[in-house]
Amino acid sequence: MKTRAQTTNVLKRLSLRKDVRVERACDAYEVSVVLPGAESDGGGIGFDPRFDGLGRRGVTRRDAKAPASTSMDAAHRVLRMTHGIAEGVSELADAYPLECNFDALNGVSFTKGCYMGQENTARQHFRGAVRKRVVPFAFSGASVDVGAPVVNDKGETVGDVIAVEQDRGLMRARMKFIREALATNGVVATNGVALDVSVPTWWPAKYLESVD
Repeated sequence: MKTRAQTTNVLKRLSLRKDVRVERACDAYEVSVVLPGAESDGGGIGFDPRFDGLGRRGVTRRDAKAPASTSMDAAHRVLRMTHGIAEGVSELADAYPLECNFDALNGVSFTKGCYMGQENTARQHFRGAVRKRVVPFAFSGASVDVGAPVVNDKGETVGDVIAVEQDRGLMRARMKFIREALATNGVVATNGVALDVSVPTWWPAKYLESVD
């Protein structure tokens, strides 16, 4: 993950010869959320475009935060992991957009012009050949490490853990394995720890019909 200084340097290079000034605003602004059910109008913060079950989200001034808003803390991470939504370079790195379910989260277009990785993304979509996806899991009475392999009942590695917060987590695993896990109550293992795999409510039915 890039440091703030590295990010600022990248933005300055992208400004080229245009009359653009890049300034660090982290001390004055932050990303805030209003969790679902909170008594607040959101203070101008809009609904999260990925999934309305995540509540409201937006950039706010630190000195003018909405009454019920909170920083992007553990409570929000638990919420989005419960709903099976990955974000950030540590969770999305080395994965195709459709493996991260961007096609159902308003995160990718199949009608707009060129963008990085468009050909692979379109090919996966129109052929229905997304062989891995991010799914949520829950666990208890043990610890689970990010990067731990997910193993099926034959001892084969079929995925890996990409995020953990409290008793929730996200894994990226093969669709064939996910369907098999759901058929057996969704309990799988990683390093001897039982993981209870589930399918988010917002998943399209076609996901579970994908090719192996």
